[in-house]
Amino acid sequence: MKKLVLFSFLFIFVLISQSYAWDCINVTSSGTNYWNYTGGNINVSTSSNLTCINTIWNVTGNITIYGNLTLSNVRLTFNLTTNGSSQIHAYSGSIFNITNSSNLTSNRTDASFFGRAYPNSTFQMHDSFMSYCGNETGYPGQYPGTVGFEISSNNTIIRNNTFKENSNSVAISLNYSYNSRIYNNTFTKTQNRLRGILIYQGSNNTVYNNTLSNLHHGIYLYTTNNNTIENNTISNGDHGIFLYSYSTNNTISNNVIYDNTKSGVRLESGNEENIIENNNIYSNGIGIHMAYACDNNTITTNSINQNNYGITIESSDNNTITTNTIINSANYGLYIWDDNSDDNTIYNNYFSNNNINAYDPDISSSNKWNITKIAGTNIIGNYYLGGNYWDDYNGTDIDGDSIADTNVPYNSNNNINSGGDYAPLSDRYFIQGCVYDVNSVNYSFNINWNITESTNCIKNNEQIQLLGNLTIYGNLTLNNVTLYFNQTNYKIIAYSEANLIINSSDISHLNTITIYTDNSNITNNRINSSIRIFGNNIIINNNTIITNAAGSYSIYIAKTTGSNNFENITISNNNLDGYQYGIYAKRANLTINNNTIHDSNYGIRIYNSTVNINNNTLKNIQY
Repeated sequence: MKKLVLFSFLFIFVLISQSYAWDCINVTSSGTNYWNYTGGNINVSTSSNLTCINTIWNVTGNITIYGNLTLSNVRLTFNLTTNGSSQIHAYSGSIFNITNSSNLTSNRTDASFFGRAYPNSTFQMHDSFMSYCGNETGYPGQYPGTVGFEISSNNTIIRNNTFKENSNSVAISLNYSYNSRIYNNTFTKTQNRLRGILIYQGSNNTVYNNTLSNLHHGIYLYTTNNNTIENNTISNGDHGIFLYSYSTNNTISNNVIYDNTKSGVRLESGNEENIIENNNIYSNGIGIHMAYACDNNTITTNSINQNNYGITIESSDNNTITTNTIINSANYGLYIWDDNSDDNTIYNNYFSNNNINAYDPDISSSNKWNITKIAGTNIIGNYYLGGNYWDDYNGTDIDGDSIADTNVPYNSNNNINSGGDYAPLSDRYFIQGCVYDVNSVNYSFNINWNITESTNCIKNNEQIQLLGNLTIYGNLTLNNVTLYFNQTNYKIIAYSEANLIINSSDISHLNTITIYTDNSNITNNRINSSIRIFGNNIIINNNTIITNAAGSYSIYIAKTTGSNNFENITISNNNLDGYQYGIYAKRANLTINNNTIHDSNYGIRIYNSTVNINNNTLKNIQY
């Protein structure tokens, strides 16, 4: 009987030490009920359905899964003898889940395990950690010859994990995988840079909200279609996102890509019909690069800032580059490498503060730097689409449509060797005169409005929306006019010899009204700006003036040159919200009567002036 007991014990010990199959169900963290395993191969047979919770494994050998295996808070360390000496294989028909703070790693920093979920298996990984997974050899027929964890199953979800130090390989690769999602993960590497995520020969996969850093390629697409890469942050590598070899119809959107030494986004070798949009790409070697038959792609609405090159095109045709902001490039904003890039359309982009805005060496180039003028909001906020905005363009828009009319085509100081932009967008534009000299109409214009010396302009009962300054050299009268400025940095300026009358009008959303002339009259208005006076015989009566932060003063009068004061200035019956000052006067002879001044640091402040001041009301004044 004792021999039988001893034999049974030895038989059980051998089974456990070989570890070919066992059931981990109900192993918990209470007491000493950890399933602590150290041993060789682990085989999960077709009939096995194993859930292992809160266990510690030290495995010398492979894990082979034909049935179902779930690791929940499992610490799994592979005791490697050489690189790749331990592997995980989840075969067709199996289910393999890594969950709940599980940690898969190697016992060595110079050797890695690798794994694969085969076609028709089911694989999920979430809220876990994987490190030192990768092997230079990979599997027969597998690209690119190095792999961390390769997934060939469909509908895979990989979320909320950390992948670190997955050496000489790809951390996660989707190979012939469809409809899978990789999101909310962190990928990083401090030495021997690798690819973070590879998608190869699969489609309809989504990679989003991941953070990838210190990698050779953050995300790498190889011969793959209809995938979405969005809302990822990719930094401090060589290439942020790399599309290679006939990857088509992919969407790259809303990613933040920065501090990559070579490129933010690179398309190489036959990638077509891809969309790259709404990305923030900055401080890279090249912002976006297309090379070698990368045709018919759309690059739109990206912010491309502080790269050595903004966008570069090499031997690629028929791409559309539109509505991008390309600024602060150390070398070129947009650079075409050779004379083999044709029929690219480049329009409605914003080029500013680049060392050289654009370069196209082809003397017979068919690249187009503008489209035919059509209605639509352009990149500088005006109402027609045509060419691009160039900060060093020195022509002028004469007719007020924000499409320039002089010094065309723009050729980037002869760096565009054939043609150029025939319809550059211009913020150097103005309308002279009384504009639309018809009463009782509503209109808007996206230009500077210039009242010339010879103009006597009277506007009654109109609504005007203006994107630009209103400058007055002649005579302008506004009666019951609503005048709205689209940006608060614009101004009304009445120069010497002008005559300005504003009566019963609503003037809003501008910086200042500055009066350098005599004999102006501003009465019965609602004004949302500061009024600055540098003239004589000025009447400001019965207005409500709400000062914005840019103005600081509701009404400002100051004589800075000459021996005389400004004379005969009347400020009465106004309601002033002064921001910092209600009324500020220096070297002026003025009357200040019956005003209400409130919510200011200072109500009325007078220096070296002669003032008749009566019956003013000050409310909520700090000093």
